[in-house]
Amino acid sequence: MGNFTLFLILMISWNAKAQLSTDSIEINTAQNGWESLQSDGSWGGTSACNYVKSIFDRYSHRFPGMDRDDLRCGPFLRQDVRRCFSSSSQTTSVNKVCNLATLRKEVSLPINAKVDSIKFIYLCDDFIDSIIFNEVCVYAIDTVHYGQFPIEGFKADLGNSKAANYLYIHPSNVNGPYGTYFKAKIYYTLMCEDLGSMCLDDSISLESKFPENASYDSIVWAIQDSMDNWSRILPINDKHKFENPGEYTIYNYVYRANTIDTFCFNVDLIPSIEFDLAEDTGFCQNWSIDNLDLMPLKGYQPYSPIWSTGSKLPSITVNDTGIYWLQDSNVCGVARDSIHVFYNNYSLPQFSLQSDSSICLGDSIRNLKLYPLNAYVAQNPQWSTMERSDTILVNDIGLYWMSDSNQCGVYADTVSLYLSKIGTINFQLNADTSYCKDVVIQNLQLYPISDYIPINPTWSTGEISDTIKVNEPGEYWMKDSNFCGTFTDTVQVKRLDISRPSFDLLADSSICPGELNKGLKLYTLNPYTGWNMMWSTQENADTIMVKDTGTYWLRDSNLCGVFYDSVRIFYTKELPPFFELPQDTTLCSSEDASFLKLYAINGYKPWNPLWSTMDRSDTILVQKEGSYFLRDSNRCGMFIDSIDVSYTDCEVVINIPNIFTPNGDGMNDLFLPYDISGATDVRFDIYNRWGECVFKNGSVTVGWDGTTNGKELPEATYYWVMKYTSFDGETQSIGGMVELVR
Repeated sequence: MGNFTLFLILMISWNAKAQLSTDSIEINTAQNGWESLQSDGSWGGTSACNYVKSIFDRYSHRFPGMDRDDLRCGPFLRQDVRRCFSSSSQTTSVNKVCNLATLRKEVSLPINAKVDSIKFIYLCDDFIDSIIFNEVCVYAIDTVHYGQFPIEGFKADLGNSKAANYLYIHPSNVNGPYGTYFKAKIYYTLMCEDLGSMCLDDSISLESKFPENASYDSIVWAIQDSMDNWSRILPINDKHKFENPGEYTIYNYVYRANTIDTFCFNVDLIPSIEFDLAEDTGFCQNWSIDNLDLMPLKGYQPYSPIWSTGSKLPSITVNDTGIYWLQDSNVCGVARDSIHVFYNNYSLPQFSLQSDSSICLGDSIRNLKLYPLNAYVAQNPQWSTMERSDTILVNDIGLYWMSDSNQCGVYADTVSLYLSKIGTINFQLNADTSYCKDVVIQNLQLYPISDYIPINPTWSTGEISDTIKVNEPGEYWMKDSNFCGTFTDTVQVKRLDISRPSFDLLADSSICPGELNKGLKLYTLNPYTGWNMMWSTQENADTIMVKDTGTYWLRDSNLCGVFYDSVRIFYTKELPPFFELPQDTTLCSSEDASFLKLYAINGYKPWNPLWSTMDRSDTILVQKEGSYFLRDSNRCGMFIDSIDVSYTDCEVVINIPNIFTPNGDGMNDLFLPYDISGATDVRFDIYNRWGECVFKNGSVTVGWDGTTNGKELPEATYYWVMKYTSFDGETQSIGGMVELVR
């Protein structure tokens, strides 16, 4: 490739920004242009090699589709005479000094293209030490592929292309290779230079400058333009003007010999600045400027906007009057436009018609006047009736509207006249209520009856609820109203000067048999004057006489209510009192004589006991002689019994003989006690000296005759044991000896 330079002369500065376009180029040993390194350091031609073809034939199954005629001879590494082919016919070999060490081929790439990767395959009669692209090592021999054919490889990131690009193949030893087959594909990306932006109205100057010794066949400019299509053959120096704005890519192809050098450029053509803001805008007096958006019309997008507010956004929002301007600039120049936002002397019509009205049931509309309120004067009135006056008269229900308009717009209001489903209000409060003087009025609820629901209730107490509660007598009213009218009702809460009847009959009473024969009087306790007294006997008297048991009631009533009381008359289970005190009793006269307990015998329980001693207990203790009585009473009668208590000497005297003669002479034949005092129930038993009982149960009347079981006992001394009851009721024992003599 020759050493030359291509220039695009534009009226703007260039940027380093690039636009990518990818492509690839294939290199193989079948192509022309391969060179061998000569012994003098120059590069010369190469020839085909049958030896490599024999290797190809041996390993052809490893690379199907490869043509054996594509094989080329490689250089010899030593300066030695070798048999090699002297021509490309590869038929007759001659002795020739072969000292070529390396193969190379020039690769035609666009200048400054990014070489992305290379993919290759080779077959050689000996190993290749390395493959170099420019200064980048693409392949180096390794033990992995040692002795394997063919060899394949891949390498990425080979740098940027140069004015001249070479691929080098270096053999691995001094004895070969004799021939080499090589095939590779180089992928690259064409870096398009970014020329930036320029004004559409300007022309692009195209100029190519070459060194004096540079040569080329032709130059072609490919311009993507609607007018020029893609390709044009232009003079070396020319100009081009685009018709439409946009981003364009310009390609330049330099043809020389068998190569094509490609250059590309990106340019952004923008139109001259030309925009308009909206027309000056006036707001009516009663409007508010609320978030008014200002921006160029027709979708214009500013390049470098600057507003009078300092904002650099494509649009702004304002809320006040004023003059606002927008300035925009690009490579083509600067432009500015402004808008005036102001208040004019007009206001949007605004008025109100009367409120919606309902017509009560039974009423009719006749010449009802409809008009704007607050003395509003319409400028261009229009009614739904097609009338254009300030007021109209209507005679039917319906929806009526009036509109008015001026420079600020149109405003309308409506009024609805409709037939109501309700008529004149009519209700009743609960009935008048009277309270007796002894009854507390507490939270008495006043309300409309018959489930009436008030619309706008007002009570005489000032309350506005549906119901109220009162605690005092008086006159209360409720007023309710709707559009059909007003109605009021009153309720009286009175305090009477009487109380509810209240009385007591005598307590429930039990009577004794026969007591009702004379009749029993029933009456109210405490002086009581009734209103409408009625006994259960149907008598209307203050008192009644009853002659039978049962429950009797008395009812009395007045305006404050009804009161009942009852009394039950029943036979008692009691009997007239009857009892006995103990028999008259004699007490010992000794100083230590005990108290005597007096009580009714046989388990009698007195009702209301009263002793002659004025004691009221069931029993008393006495120690003095005298006559004592007990009186007991109940509602059925009274009974009295008495007892005499006297004192006597309580010493026990028993005379017992110490000898007797049971010989039948009628004198002292029996052993028995005599002259006994202070003792009763005297009994004695007789024992012999051996402790054997020989006689039992002797007494003051039954003596011992000196026998036992009818057999006379011998004379001897015998022992007696005597028992008796003393005056105080205790049993005493005494003993002694008696001599039996016949």
